[in-house]
Amino acid sequence: IQGQTFSAFEIILVDDGSTDQSGRICDKMAETDARIHVIHKANGGLSDARNAGKKAASGQFLIFVDSDDFIREDALEILYKHATEKCADIVFGGVCNCYENWQEPAPDQVQTYECTGLEALKKAFLGDITITACGELIRADVCSTHDFQVGKTYEDAFFMPPLLLDVKKAVVTNVPLYYYWHRAGSITTKCDPEKAMDIVE
Repeated sequence: IQGQTFSAFEIILVDDGSTDQSGRICDKMAETDARIHVIHKANGGLSDARNAGKKAASGQFLIFVDSDDFIREDALEILYKHATEKCADIVFGGVCNCYENWQEPAPDQVQTYECTGLEALKKAFLGDITITACGELIRADVCSTHDFQVGKTYEDAFFMPPLLLDVKKAVVTNVPLYYYWHRAGSITTKCDPEKAMDIVE
């Protein structure tokens, strides 16, 4: 994230009650990069951490990046260009799913289009676009009226649909900008039938 081609942004690192040296690493990074702000808080889970970061943000747009994922070096430049040139409330970039022994895929033909938030939601249900809370550039004033539900495993499913109903214009591009790492033992790869019902709800 620090190596982005677009540099006019802030990085908010949320230390959600970590029990290793993550908090100290965040503080050391903040000492060397004025764009970095660190929040130390008691463990409240992913949704609570995202809400804390969202509340502290001062920028015009927000993007969430999970701790085990990464973004392409020109991701912010591409997303911001689409958002400002097309006056969009949200910009969806392509998502690349990364597994063990993963290799960078060959780029497909670039496709970019505009739609309403409701149309984006319909395309998500049809599987035409991937909607998660991470990787999208969201206008801060739209994002500010929606919070992540604490205690839900699939918090994206509770957060994104209501938000998209408030979106007047969305831009969708298939350029892979967000790299979603499927790590063994992560929240979404653990089998827990009770928590899996969150996605049904």
